[in-house]
Amino acid sequence: MTDRFVTRFDGIEAWSKLPAEQQAVIGALALELIVACHGEDTCDLHEVCPYEASRTLIERQLQEIVSDAMADQVEAWAKSGTPVPSALGKVCRDCGCSHFDPCEEGCWWATDDLCTTCANKRKWAEVEAQR
Repeated sequence: MTDRFVTRFDGIEAWSKLPAEQQAVIGALALELIVACHGEDTCDLHEVCPYEASRTLIERQLQEIVSDAMADQVEAWAKSGTPVPSALGKVCRDCGCSHFDPCEEGCWWATDDLCTTCANKRKWAEVEAQR
C-alpha cells in the first residue's frame, strides 16, 4: 500500500505568495465563475443559457492563469503528483476517497487519513503476509 494522497495543497499559502496583480485577475475570475455557476443553477432549461459557456470559458482562463502563475509548482507536480486541495478536508492516503466521495461500498475514518475500507485491506494484507 502506498500513501498516494498525503501531499496537500494549501490555497491560502499559495495565494499569499502571488503578486497583487495576479491575485486581482484570479480573484476577479473566481467571482465571475461563482456568478456563472449561480446563473447555471437558476437557468430555465428551455431557454438559451449563456452561463454554462461562461463557466467553461472562465474555468479554462483560471486554469491557464493559475498554471502560469504557479509554473514551478505545476512542473514539480508533473514529476511527483498533484497535491490534493486542502479545502476538501480528510482524504484517504490509499484510495483518495473523502467525506464527499466515499468508497463505493461505504466507509468512514479509521484514522485521520485512512478510511475503514483501506484499513481493512491493510489488515488483511498483514494477515496474508504472516501466513
